[in-house]
Amino acid sequence: MVRSIVLASILGSTLLACARAPAARQAVAPPRSPEPAGVAVVYRLLRIGDGDGVVLSGRTLVDPHYGARVDALGAHTSAGQRLELDARPREDGSVLVQVRYEETSAEGAKIEWRPAVRLAHGSTGRAEVNGSGWGRVFEVSVE
Repeated sequence: MVRSIVLASILGSTLLACARAPAARQAVAPPRSPEPAGVAVVYRLLRIGDGDGVVLSGRTLVDPHYGARVDALGAHTSAGQRLELDARPREDGSVLVQVRYEETSAEGAKIEWRPAVRLAHGSTGRAEVNGSGWGRVFEVSVE
């Protein structure tokens, strides 16, 4: 009988120790940082000196991971205009906007221009090119 009491107390304390063993920690994924908010780019290409006015304009959303691309053709003019806009978010929160602009006048004169503007959220930038009797202005803002 004494043996059974000793054996029961040894087994009981062993089982009790096992029951009190701390539970293994489950792996918990660290909290994800919130997705960066996308921004919008608003752009205008202006003609100055040779018939002032807006040549092309628009607005596009910039995906925080993939950026944005716009291809636009001018319409209702005797000149042919083509604008390619590429907007890419940078690690510091700014947006790099690169443009390729090509224009051919009715007389065959050509303009090829590739401005780039890096902007912080909420700011506006401007690039300008001028020739003999003509000029183009690219205005862009990041909202």
